[in-house]
Amino acid sequence: MSGSESPYITTPIEEVDNQSGFSCGKRPLDDYFARHAFLNHVGDVGRAYVLRKAAEADTKLPAVLGFCTLNMASAESTPVAAVLKRTLPKYAMPVALIGRLAVDQRAQGKRIGEEFGGARASTISAPGVPGHRRSLRARPDPPRH
Repeated sequence: MSGSESPYITTPIEEVDNQSGFSCGKRPLDDYFARHAFLNHVGDVGRAYVLRKAAEADTKLPAVLGFCTLNMASAESTPVAAVLKRTLPKYAMPVALIGRLAVDQRAQGKRIGEEFGGARASTISAPGVPGHRRSLRARPDPPRH
C-alpha cells in the first residue's frame, strides 16, 4: 500500500455487520447499530455506512471500526454568520446530516472518525445556526510526493 492510500474503506452497512461485536461504549449507539442501522438503511429511512479496515491494516483492529448514519435535509442560509452570507444562495440548500457517528472502543484514539467517506474531515463550529453544534467539512488530502 502506498503512503497516500488509506488503510480503511467505507461501505454501506451489510446485514452481518450487526453481529461483528461492534461496541463504542455508548449503549444507545451500540443498540442502534445492532438493532436498527441495517433495517433503517434498507428501509430508506437514512443511510448507514461502516468503516472497515483494509486487508493490509492492523490485525489487532476489529473488522468494523465505526459507523455513521446520513440523512438528507435542507438548511436556510439566513441564520448563518454575516461573513458567510455573501457566498451562500438565498434559497434552502441541500445538506447531509450525520445523525450518528461512533468508533469501536478498540479503535478509539486513532482519529478514525475523520476517515468516513474516503475524505479527510475536520470539525468546524457553527454558532450562528440554531440547534447546530458542529459539522464536518472535507479538507484536502496532504500533498503526495
